[in-house]
Amino acid sequence: MFDVPIFDSEKADGLLERIKAESSARVLSKVTFPDQTPDLETVIAKLKSSSKTMADALEGVDQPDLVFIASILVSTGWNKNDDIFVPGETLAAKDTPVHKPINIGHDDERIIGHIIESKTLTKDGDSFEVDAEDKPDDFDIEVGGVLYSMLPAHREEISEIIDSVNEGTAFVSMECWFKDFAYGFKDPKTGVTKIVARQEDTAFLTKHLRVYGGTGKFKGYELGRVMLDFVFGGMGVVDNPANPESIIKEVRQSNARYEKVEIDQITKGGVNRMAKENKELETQLEEAQSALKAMEDAKAKLQSQHDTVAGELEKANAKVEELTGTVGERDESITATVSC
Repeated sequence: MFDVPIFDSEKADGLLERIKAESSARVLSKVTFPDQTPDLETVIAKLKSSSKTMADALEGVDQPDLVFIASILVSTGWNKNDDIFVPGETLAAKDTPVHKPINIGHDDERIIGHIIESKTLTKDGDSFEVDAEDKPDDFDIEVGGVLYSMLPAHREEISEIIDSVNEGTAFVSMECWFKDFAYGFKDPKTGVTKIVARQEDTAFLTKHLRVYGGTGKFKGYELGRVMLDFVFGGMGVVDNPANPESIIKEVRQSNARYEKVEIDQITKGGVNRMAKENKELETQLEEAQSALKAMEDAKAKLQSQHDTVAGELEKANAKVEELTGTVGERDESITATVSC
């Protein structure tokens, strides 16, 4: 584990031990089986070719105690923990997963395999070289590995993992170790991630990061931790969590863009614009609420008038009935007089 530099303001915020303890990040991804070619002549040809990877050479070799797996180790962008993997730093760490262990649930005493290759893939699944001129900013790192399928201590567990892979329900959790980090502010209007360097005058932001107990928000921006100068560690095979969408390449962010800025661009201009827009929205809300109250008052007035008219009508009907009864009595009196 690397020693991450810690600034005075972070110590004052009581984050010394927490930063030391949280100097790694994890990502969850799905596990699959790569295509295997059981053609021995092809295997021999691959072994002779220096341009082929170790995984390519091992495909098809008759070793029943090895099971090949492949998974997306990480993708550029934000993950669910608000950790941010930017293109340059991620490419620099591209080869570091090789030779790292594969275990069950990040338990170091339950190692069941190791990683043998790592490659970069576009979002369309095409491989590209780290030094390619037209390399994308949004990409995945895929790793290939082998499981020791006949280890007596873990044979049953590995068999269950193989079944899970076949069913599409096996996942891996990656770890990386970093020497430092920066702050990423996602602009809510453009989606651009603005990167602010972590130094003495900006270290007060650490306490706002979710991984260190904060809310992951600052001045109206989403706040994330940008991984710097990191290496990938091993990976653990884990069960499918309750929310499947949170693990299958969840760290992807299509068309992610990044921009380095100074802290005053976060605390001044951008925030002022947002404050102005919030004020305008508040004014519009107040006007709408006022209009709604006027409508409710008018409705109440009409209801009152309706009730008054209904009352008067009821009185008029009663008067008509009373007069009708009087007229009837008089008619009967007149009839009786005439008869006499």
